[in-house]
Amino acid sequence: MPRTMKLTKLSRLRALAGLLLAVLLALPTTAFAQKPSNDAPLVVGTHEIAPFVVRNADGTWSGISIDIWKRVADEQGLTYTIREVPIAALFEPEKSGLDVVVSVNITSRNEKAMDVSHAFYSTGLGIASRTEPRSSVSSIAAKVFSLRFAKGLGALVLILLVTGIIVWLVERSKKPDEFGGPPLRGIGAGVFWAFESVVGKGGALSKTFGNRVLSLVWTATCVMLVSGVTASLSSELTVNKLSGTISGPGDLPRVKVGTMKRPSQAARYLDTKSIPFRDYDDMEQAVKGLAAGEVDALVFEAPILQYQVSKAPPGKLMMLPGTFQNHGYGFGLKAGSALREPLDRTLLKLAEEDQFRPIFARYLGASD
Repeated sequence: MPRTMKLTKLSRLRALAGLLLAVLLALPTTAFAQKPSNDAPLVVGTHEIAPFVVRNADGTWSGISIDIWKRVADEQGLTYTIREVPIAALFEPEKSGLDVVVSVNITSRNEKAMDVSHAFYSTGLGIASRTEPRSSVSSIAAKVFSLRFAKGLGALVLILLVTGIIVWLVERSKKPDEFGGPPLRGIGAGVFWAFESVVGKGGALSKTFGNRVLSLVWTATCVMLVSGVTASLSSELTVNKLSGTISGPGDLPRVKVGTMKRPSQAARYLDTKSIPFRDYDDMEQAVKGLAAGEVDALVFEAPILQYQVSKAPPGKLMMLPGTFQNHGYGFGLKAGSALREPLDRTLLKLAEEDQFRPIFARYLGASD
């Protein structure tokens, strides 16, 4: 075979090999990666904490977070198994072999440990305290000597004084025997006339047009004054037989506080504020401790706390209004999980369709 023919064949082989190599290099690396099996169910990690995660007597799972996850999984056609793990393991999904965590607070701390989905529920920390009966005498005394009561009483005295001065100015020359004499005596008589008009029937003024207008205006003022003052004083002097031991987060440093064991949002908050606290294994035990007087206040996630307080004997415990350190609830995922985008889109879609409301109403009541 001639040498030139051999060179031609060799050149063709080299060109073909180069072309094949170029095609292979142009293909995405994922083409050679092993695709994850769609047959393997996702491992969903959770930990029981009502009303978000509830383990039923038959071994099945329910609760706000679980029911929302089931709705999302159905929407995406996902298969999964639910595994209960310790709370600490929830914050290490890769190490714990979890694909999804149901559910976690949406915070920068948790976002650093894992990927976190959009929120499906927003809430914050709440405070529960005992209701303690107070004596009528001490309650009334506290109301009477309060700044608010003093301001109301001062406003009433000022109105009477101004009215007394007006009456003195218009009547001192017409009825000198009653409103005449030194200014202090005449003004005092005018104030007394105004006070009589409020509590009963004041004496008649001189029958002039100006005095009749004054009497008419003052009569209308008395009607409004009596009704307003009566309502205000009744409100101030009403004895609240079920007064809470604290009124807000500002009172926590001076009372005995309890919450769930670390890690929790409530424990971190109390640590940040340097507020010592007693930790409990679960909220049911914590609520019993509050009722027994072991602590004066409980701090935890408001809906969880409310759920447990509602199971206590009526009138014994109370939830303070409002929340603080507000945040959302979402699902945790492994860092870089391919589930995050479709999960977020599904959560937004279901929220826009208002499909979560029946779930909230089932566990928290229609008002929430």
